[in-house]
Amino acid sequence: MLTRSILMLFAVMIFATTSFGLDMNEGDWKVSMTTTMQGLPFQMPAQTYTMTQCLTKDDLAPASNSKKNCVYKDKRYSGNTFHWKAVCEDESGRTEGDGTITFSGSSYQGTINTTITDRKSSQTMTARTKMTGSYLGPCSAATKAEAEKRKEQYRK
Repeated sequence: MLTRSILMLFAVMIFATTSFGLDMNEGDWKVSMTTTMQGLPFQMPAQTYTMTQCLTKDDLAPASNSKKNCVYKDKRYSGNTFHWKAVCEDESGRTEGDGTITFSGSSYQGTINTTITDRKSSQTMTARTKMTGSYLGPCSAATKAEAEKRKEQYRK
């Protein structure tokens, strides 16, 4: 649930940033995210996730298969930095997050702060995710096809 929630918020953020004129190269990007949890009764090791995603200014579909319904509460741009707050809900619970990401042509860095509340238990977990992205080159046929699939899923 945690990884999917964080990816969903990351996807919402990518959805917004690709539609605006930030200093960002279109094409395949290697995205690395490292998440640490806070407030748990036990120490959970950091989780790292890496993926390759085709990002273009016309690709406005989220990069997640999550069924969560997400709404921006705030989004603003300052130079090449995007700041956002989002709330997402589905049958499993509510995810609230805020973050920033700064593009620099062929790379980016960012952070996401997330609070996840489980609907059944009302248990709340918090996470901090550090992100880096690096431009790999033009989108491959496989990542283009994945982007098209995401667009279809987003329309539903």
